Amino acid sequence: MKRKILFITGSLDIGGAERQLFFLLKHLNPKKYNIKVFSLVSDGPLKSKIEALGIKVYGGDYVPKSPLLLKGFYLVRAQIKLCKLLYVSELDNVCTFLPLANFMGALGSFFTKASLITFWRCLTLYRKKIMFTALADKLSLWRSHKILCNSKAVLEDLLKHDPWINKKETDVIYNGVIFEGQKINKAYRSTLRKQLNIKDDEWGLIYVANLISYKGHEDLIQAFAMIPHTQIKLFLVGEDRGIQNKLQALAREKNILDHIIFLGLRHDVSLLLQSMDMGIMASHEEGFSNALLEKLEAGLPVVATNVGGNQEALENLSGCKIVPAHHPKALSKAIKQLLKTQETAADKKQRAETVRHRFSVQNMIHHFEKKLLDN
Repeated sequence: MKRKILFITGSLDIGGAERQLFFLLKHLNPKKYNIKVFSLVSDGPLKSKIEALGIKVYGGDYVPKSPLLLKGFYLVRAQIKLCKLLYVSELDNVCTFLPLANFMGALGSFFTKASLITFWRCLTLYRKKIMFTALADKLSLWRSHKILCNSKAVLEDLLKHDPWINKKETDVIYNGVIFEGQKINKAYRSTLRKQLNIKDDEWGLIYVANLISYKGHEDLIQAFAMIPHTQIKLFLVGEDRGIQNKLQALAREKNILDHIIFLGLRHDVSLLLQSMDMGIMASHEEGFSNALLEKLEAGLPVVATNVGGNQEALENLSGCKIVPAHHPKALSKAIKQLLKTQETAADKKQRAETVRHRFSVQNMIHHFEKKLLDN
């Protein structure tokens, strides 16, 4: 008989956790699993893609961008919808992603006999910013039968703050990465660089992250200002979440604004990565970054801050540097060291192949299925 699984997520946007959920849904064998999805927010770009797989998507009609009182009402309504679904569905497993979905899944677990698998994908730093999240997390963890983290760093952080969960079954399942874009040849790469106004003797550096304070863009601009930048361009890819004007003012103050290009939200990231020479990760906090894996999969040498699972991703990879977060000088020094490194096409190919093998979706699916069946 097919194993019946309900996945619970907060939204159907194309974020890191949501993409990993989609990879799971796409690659789990439909002959072995009967899968449903419940999303607190009912609609989003991934909904049609999931439904195209033949998977039923249920919505909680939650509206996150609403006044506080209304938001509370919408959450209660979504919780009731979820509990009803759990009560009438004869499930084997309930799998939840990210803190809010974890909490609501834990509450809903009282209405089902299914085994609750909680995917823990972030550090607990958010507990300092949002009230009552530590208590909500404790309920999520207490009700969980299995807790699966996406990096050793995330698991260690969780055990540090909630050491009692060492009595639970915990494990690490790394994100799987799929290269979904077009592989480009040398001529096409040259064309892209001309479109981006990168000269033949210039380096293109790229950081893919929405413009949010904790992503460390300010540190990166300060670091970039310490580097002779006449033959370097820095490309920042990501949606402005309210700090772009501040970043541009800082770059103007440092007299480097002409060498920093804000590309905004893009849907051709894979092509952009292949047209660049180096990837940067300057974040102050991460769980396990898909954006980092994508830079590595594109063959780029990378400088990344030592947060979350970044060090695990870069382990034993040549041409990569790990530096402390909140440290522009260390970031600048590492970038300058890589700028002096002479890499070959073979070096880039080997790095890309290593990452594809180590963090393949097939590995992720294999380990997840083992946890499903290992009761």
